[in-house]
Amino acid sequence: MKVNPRDPIVKFAILEAHNFVCFYTKERLNLLNCTIDHIIPQSFENKSDILLKYIKNYTGEFDINNLDNLVPSSFDANTAKGDKEYDVNTVLHYIEQAKSKVQKISKRIEQLKTYKNIERSLAIISNHVISSTNPREEISKLIEFINNERDSFEEKHFVSDDHFVLSLPSVSLDAYLPRSFKEQGCCLLMFRSLFLSDCMITLNHHQIIQQLFKGLNTKPQLGKRGFIPFINQYSPNIYYVQIGNNRFTLLENEVEELCQIVDEFSNVYINKFKSLEKQYETCNFNKINPINFSVNMFEMNRHLWNLLVQFSWEFDYAKGNTEWHIFNATNGTIVIYPNNTILSRFYPVHSENNVYSSFMHLDESVCIVWEPIEQPDLINMKTAWGAKEAYLWMTKKFIPYVIYYTEIVKKKKSFKRTITYAEFQNQFDINQYINFSSFAHFEHSLGTITNLSELNSLVGNLQVFFTSNQNIYISPIEAKKTYEALSLLVLHTLLPDYAYDYIGGKLSCDKIRTQSGILQFLKHKINTIDQHEYNEITIDLICRCILEVIRYTIRQPSLAINQAILDELKSLLFPIWKKYEVEKYIIRMAN
Repeated sequence: MKVNPRDPIVKFAILEAHNFVCFYTKERLNLLNCTIDHIIPQSFENKSDILLKYIKNYTGEFDINNLDNLVPSSFDANTAKGDKEYDVNTVLHYIEQAKSKVQKISKRIEQLKTYKNIERSLAIISNHVISSTNPREEISKLIEFINNERDSFEEKHFVSDDHFVLSLPSVSLDAYLPRSFKEQGCCLLMFRSLFLSDCMITLNHHQIIQQLFKGLNTKPQLGKRGFIPFINQYSPNIYYVQIGNNRFTLLENEVEELCQIVDEFSNVYINKFKSLEKQYETCNFNKINPINFSVNMFEMNRHLWNLLVQFSWEFDYAKGNTEWHIFNATNGTIVIYPNNTILSRFYPVHSENNVYSSFMHLDESVCIVWEPIEQPDLINMKTAWGAKEAYLWMTKKFIPYVIYYTEIVKKKKSFKRTITYAEFQNQFDINQYINFSSFAHFEHSLGTITNLSELNSLVGNLQVFFTSNQNIYISPIEAKKTYEALSLLVLHTLLPDYAYDYIGGKLSCDKIRTQSGILQFLKHKINTIDQHEYNEITIDLICRCILEVIRYTIRQPSLAINQAILDELKSLLFPIWKKYEVEKYIIRMAN
């Protein structure tokens, strides 16, 4: 089939059939950076002897602009190929590959040409709608009918270490997962909706987290999804959707497919992010850079940082062979470099926690940053330090020894006894030298809880989190199980009157605020759980009540809760704890 390669419709159809990648390099392409290349160059039309050499074994009538001679190419690949003469068998092989796409491209070209004539039909449709008794209903019917007539995406599901693809009939998502060394995740969304006219939307890591991952695993009708700003009140089967800087409308079935794809994508994306954190040992830090997985470890005085740098210069690996000759002297950074292998690197940035006291004086604090080291091979990759190992080395070994070396060894007087390094370490307090450490305190997971004090800490974290983070969807099962956990505690604990009054007030209990009255109220709440909506405020209030019971019980050893009840409490709190873990981690990924 002969076509005009300059026609935008032809260009798009060819690019789409080849999955938006360069035919030669497999580089990702779009309509802006794509060129259409002639496998047998156009210039050969005027060189019949060369052209004949290529087409003598060609089946059918050859034309330089036949679809089987046209492929998508990056600009660089097209330029490099030029009009050089290549091996005949290679060229014929390329043509056979292109020929396998011809039927699909031809069909797509005809479809796209049909859509160009749609304006002419709109006048007829408009007249029909205006003359009907219910114009909105007629519009909905027409949209749904036209949309159903369009070809669907081929259903695909593919997951690898760094790639995710999921296509349903109306929505397709193609994503690169987060990768090592500043390769942040991104995705491409495509729709078969009539409203979008084959629009393609790309999102970076932050847009994925802030828009797609808000309101995961909730029905679109609830309005909790980050990409559904509001619902069309006049046509319930049409949704307004905002992704990136694009706002458009989708039908209900298309939105449901989009939600299904996003939920499955989120599991893969989050797990890949967690695996990178585990690899780099950043899990123990309160905050990371989600792009390059660097960590702002702590702050220190500029003078101390200068001492550390000077020490690394003095103990450059090329100047000696003691245990401390492990540095590669650089300007302003500290590089650990034993055996010609970089284990870690530290560098200072401006402190975020302090401000300039005046425009005439610099802030005296600097923040020390660690980031992963890119190694050229897998063997060395195993030797590079993770963030936790680097932090412990810096705080437990390096800083103490530099202070000892500077204050004791260098100032040693021959007639006085010098304390040993072991003695110095026993009295050394790292907190006198660093501030705002981001190394996180150990947080119990639900499975490791063994007593009420640990459960008190865990429920406290839940309460603070749901107080601080708004618009988190709470499912009926999550609310029910949390109410049941409170009911179990109230049932097995005899509380003073003020505690029952506190619980009743928090829950707006309209019954007598006694143990039996509170239990009756909670039973009614649990039995009618599907008749109400719940949100983060609900969990906040229930957690406050649970904390009231736990803290009173801790103060009264005679009221100790046995292991069986503790295990049941953990089981009941598990659904809301999982919601807490997922939502908290999504916030971490966005920072």
